[in-house]
Amino acid sequence: MEEPDDCKETSLPPQDACFEEVSAVFPDICLNYLQPIAKELDFIAQDVINHILDLEDSGQTYTKRPKQTSKKRKREADDQNDEQKNKVLEAKRRYIDPHRPALHKNSPQANVMKQMIAGDFPLVPMRTIQQLLAENNYHLFPTFTAVDNATARVDRASLSWKYKKTPSVQPGKYKAENIDASIESSSIDWEKELMKELQAARLVRSDAAEKDRVKTLAKETERRNFEAAEARGELVECGCCFADVAPNRLVYCNGDVTHSFCLDCCRRNAETQIGLEKYGLECLSTDGCEAGFSYSERKKFLDKNLTSALDRIEQTANIREAMLPNLAQCPFCQYAEEYPPANINKEFRCRNADCMITSCRLCNFKTHIPKTCDEATLDRGVDVRREVEEAMSEALIRNCNKHFNDESRGGTKGNCPLFDSVEERHENDIKEAEKAARKKVLEENPDLAPDFLDFRISKKVKKDDNRRKHREQRIRDRGLFGAIPAPPAAPFPGNYQDVQWMPQPQQMQQLPPEQQQILAMNPLDWAAFHAGMHYQYRPFQPFDNQNNRQQ
Repeated sequence: MEEPDDCKETSLPPQDACFEEVSAVFPDICLNYLQPIAKELDFIAQDVINHILDLEDSGQTYTKRPKQTSKKRKREADDQNDEQKNKVLEAKRRYIDPHRPALHKNSPQANVMKQMIAGDFPLVPMRTIQQLLAENNYHLFPTFTAVDNATARVDRASLSWKYKKTPSVQPGKYKAENIDASIESSSIDWEKELMKELQAARLVRSDAAEKDRVKTLAKETERRNFEAAEARGELVECGCCFADVAPNRLVYCNGDVTHSFCLDCCRRNAETQIGLEKYGLECLSTDGCEAGFSYSERKKFLDKNLTSALDRIEQTANIREAMLPNLAQCPFCQYAEEYPPANINKEFRCRNADCMITSCRLCNFKTHIPKTCDEATLDRGVDVRREVEEAMSEALIRNCNKHFNDESRGGTKGNCPLFDSVEERHENDIKEAEKAARKKVLEENPDLAPDFLDFRISKKVKKDDNRRKHREQRIRDRGLFGAIPAPPAAPFPGNYQDVQWMPQPQQMQQLPPEQQQILAMNPLDWAAFHAGMHYQYRPFQPFDNQNNRQQ
């Protein structure tokens, strides 16, 4: 934990100067052990050295720091961690894809997946595995993760299923020690892919378990350390959150009067500064202290990602302050290089190995040559306009034919929207989807003109929409208030026996006697009565030769 030579300052703060002198006498002393002792003695190096010598004379020994691995081993461990992290990210990117086609529940792949999952979770009921497979479109990786998350719960009472008493038996070729050989020997392509997917799921599971183990171990260690410091009366109050903190969880500023803060407050301050595009980390004290933190203190609360972000922001600020005339920067990363003027070379070719994007120096988008910037903007507008159109279509299309007694289907709980205005509901859903999609697109593309997303509908289409709305209103009124009475059919000369619609005997018997007599004499009235069109019966009057009704 010593400070590198290239990072030492010409004028060290009292704390670092004290640690340096004491470490020169006791090279293997633990700095966490030295911190509270030096603080009690006001960071006077000679007094601290005398105190440690007195401890040794009395038969006590100072705490030594643990032996550190060589830089080569540390570098190899970091490479292994990065490789493990990349494998986990690649597995999640490949197998957690919402656009993967769903498999059929009776397919041979589904049966093999059930065997694989049941082998790794032998006490989970097969019915539960089948249900989770159906919920995840019969994909192995997300189902494996779902079962793992369910079984990782401490409270088993919250589970909707019970563990089996007899564990399932896993086929030998799917076991972890045999699966590599099984992949090589298998002659079925889809089985090979499933075994690779099973390997990826096991990798993610073991990675998550290792992270949980390390986190739990760290919490337990800190708890014991806090209890020990509390028993010794060594707790110190954080100058920011005012919580009692153990000495090994404190960070000290470089001021003449040092201020102490907990690691969490310092880490949150660094994250806030990164969000504000600032790289300076100053003292958090409200006493007006403007001191910073030394290299050794910053290492306590800054991880690799935070350090990289602060360095990147500082580099960008330094380049900006230099005001180099021919400096061009990649709009997709922090890479910068000297380039000729934009009117000579309009493209910027990034040489960052993680980027390698060729961009336009005029509009700061990906290169679009031979098109102009305006033409490229128009093309991008067409794409984002299509996003708005797709969102409006999804709001209108109903794929499920089940009952829609649900808030997500347009109704409210316990209130079926069957007799509501479908056209009105569709119009409201489309407007809400359009509004949300427009807002999202404009936020992602601030250079896009809002007028480009306006939809111009012809008068003919609007007229047809209004006609359908009014037509639906009439139909709903008829359904709510009963059938609208229609005028009786015009009588015609001839024999009533020619009428094909005749009431059935069992239907006639259910009517009152007077209606049975009327309908028996006039079958046409039966059709009107059957349709709900009630009108007063009037006997038929024949026509004369001049087509006039006889009185």
